[in-house]
Amino acid sequence: MSLGSVLIVVDHEFLENRILFQGSLIKCSHCERSFWLSIEELAQNCTCPGCRENFSVGKLELTYRLNDLLRNALNLQGIAPVIETLNKLQNGTQNCFVFMPSQDLYRPDGSIISDLDVVVYKDREFIIGEVKSSKHGLIDALSDKTLEQIAILRPDVFVLSGPAAAFDEELTTLISQFSDKV
Repeated sequence: MSLGSVLIVVDHEFLENRILFQGSLIKCSHCERSFWLSIEELAQNCTCPGCRENFSVGKLELTYRLNDLLRNALNLQGIAPVIETLNKLQNGTQNCFVFMPSQDLYRPDGSIISDLDVVVYKDREFIIGEVKSSKHGLIDALSDKTLEQIAILRPDVFVLSGPAAAFDEELTTLISQFSDKV
């Protein structure tokens, strides 16, 4: 299923800002390989990237495709849970909500401590946090490195975010033990 078959209305800002691209899925008449081309790349005759033969395009059905950089960030780098966490943190904001993308935190000697998934300033509160996609990841985040981050940055709030199903009795106990160390 293509993204274009799911979307009913496409905000033109998504096209103007190159978040979505308009184009078409094409099938080579020589080797039958299917590939997608944006409107800018489309021509009456195209060269197949597989067999390198030229062929006539024919009738096209326009679809939309997500920017590859954004798709990789969502699929490969796990940015979707971070965006969801930021959205939840933003809810109820009174005056100010400022966030930074994931940040690396370094010791004075230049060695890296870890990365921070969430860095937020919200209504006079400094918030840092970790966002994980599994219970194992959440347990790993309850580490000495995280305690070191908290000691150095001294946030008002530390957020640990992950799938709701991961927050079972075992994890809740570990979080309580971790909180006692802070």
